[in-house]
Amino acid sequence: MSEQLVCETQSSVSTRALPLSVAVADYAHTQALFDGRVQLSDIKLNRVELPVDDIIKKFLNGAPWAISEMSMGKYVEQTANGTCDFIALPIFPYRAFRHAAFYVRSDSTLSHDNLRQLKIGIPGKSVTAVIYARALLTHQLGVLEENIEWVVGEINQCTSALPNEDFGDPLKEKPALTSMLLNGQIDVLISPHVPHVDSTTIRHLFPEHARLDYDYWQTTRIFPIMHTMVLRKDVEIANPGTAHKLAEAFTSARDICLDILRDPSEMLTPLPFLSLHTEWLNRTFGAEYLPYGVEKNRVTLNAFLDFCHEQGVSKRRVDLSELFQY
Repeated sequence: MSEQLVCETQSSVSTRALPLSVAVADYAHTQALFDGRVQLSDIKLNRVELPVDDIIKKFLNGAPWAISEMSMGKYVEQTANGTCDFIALPIFPYRAFRHAAFYVRSDSTLSHDNLRQLKIGIPGKSVTAVIYARALLTHQLGVLEENIEWVVGEINQCTSALPNEDFGDPLKEKPALTSMLLNGQIDVLISPHVPHVDSTTIRHLFPEHARLDYDYWQTTRIFPIMHTMVLRKDVEIANPGTAHKLAEAFTSARDICLDILRDPSEMLTPLPFLSLHTEWLNRTFGAEYLPYGVEKNRVTLNAFLDFCHEQGVSKRRVDLSELFQY
């Protein structure tokens, strides 16, 4: 079904196809772009294989590939500053609810009910997971910003000679936040990933994070978007329509993946009860539970733009129309 949207057979792909390098994590819902199931008649995609954090950092520092996975926080920040030399596609390969991003020491007495006068470590103010987590604190849990001291650092190790400027802190290096948490120098760590420490020494601040995530979705209809796909502006200017073609191709790849998940006879993932979970997702989010496009994500995107402005990530409130112009 989905292949017919933008695909052509291998033999029909033009030898004059525009070669474009694309850096994206190894997601199931993008695999069809690279294994021949989805092809574009006039574009040849060549995948750059790197860990996703490296993809984002390298692209922001001038890596030459044309298409990249990108942090939503970084994209909004650069759009507000007028320094963005790439455009976003309304394609969102990575989403995650963030109640599970809060970590405390295993012997901590912190819970929902006593979140006051906190010292919280974060990997950066414009990290998308941090933006959503801070919004949970202020909007859902009623924690006042003035009652939080923020410490910016690296999650797992100290980084020398990097200015810690997110909150005007004069530190000469970014500290290792996991060490600070274990040593009692911070109360909470917000991390997009599980910290690299002995799992018996830390715990989730919210052990019931899955239920809280579901309640959050039911209450707000926000399905947090972590990453979008971006295309260099010069590529779109030189080849008008490329952004639109890419968006269609990514959508086709996603549809192929979701079709497989909905069909138990094609299930290739070795997880018990996965089909039951897929049925639950269909009931909860609808058949398209990884929605692409602006309109289907308007609530989430506008909320995120509000959060960015409230937290000082964007110096002005960016309008949604500025993010997806092609």
